[in-house]
Amino acid sequence: MQTISLSIVTPTYNRAHILSDSLSSSLKLVEQGYAQEIILVDDCSSDDTIENVKLSYEKEIASGVIKLVELPENLGVTGAKNVGVENASGEWVAFMDSDDIFLAGSGELLAAELNRLNKMDLIFFRCSDLESKELIGAPESEKEIDIRRLLNRGTPGECLPVMKRKAAQKFPYNVSLRGCESLAYLQLASQKYKVFLSDKIIRGYDSSGDDRLSTRKAIKSRSDKLIKYHYKRLKFVKHASLTTFIGVFVRILYYSGIRLIR
Repeated sequence: MQTISLSIVTPTYNRAHILSDSLSSSLKLVEQGYAQEIILVDDCSSDDTIENVKLSYEKEIASGVIKLVELPENLGVTGAKNVGVENASGEWVAFMDSDDIFLAGSGELLAAELNRLNKMDLIFFRCSDLESKELIGAPESEKEIDIRRLLNRGTPGECLPVMKRKAAQKFPYNVSLRGCESLAYLQLASQKYKVFLSDKIIRGYDSSGDDRLSTRKAIKSRSDKLIKYHYKRLKFVKHASLTTFIGVFVRILYYSGIRLIR
């Protein structure tokens, strides 16, 4: 099998208590030759994350296997991911959350797919729930997907995005939204870059945390940013179905209501 050039970007913020499992799974991919480095971007944590990482992974940091980037101010997950991309050297970049893991055997699957699909610019890999072990989202066969499919149907549940580094640099995540990564994927797809949905299950996803951006508490605090996100989605209106078009406006009204009563 042809050697792949893959950097794993992991943003982290106040995850001293849980980060080790994610890093250990990424290190296995490096040890097995399926990844070349881990870019760990600390988003100005206020807990013991940095101290724990430096103590536990001193050897890996010294050798360059783990590149630790300490941000002087909190940029949010999208800003941290962009910094990770700028510090990566691989042809491909995988975005791994600090509380998720690469599943056993995923390195070989990942390498095979990246070799087979090397002409793609963005590949979505499937995830399973860490607790239930069940696939997140409905089963789907592998396929190339275009802007119309991505805008109107999105991905089937939570997926792991793996992008060509050059594409990630050309279409960075929106820092001001501090989330809503799908906007970058829509921009990429709208300019005829190639997007693929793989049926390979690569990541174990932890859905139990109460600090996910999709929780009710987070949605309430982020309502202003979600309004901006959906306004930005209107840029792609010519690719939208009537249901999607109406849905965007309904969500703008919904988040506007939340903003008024919070």
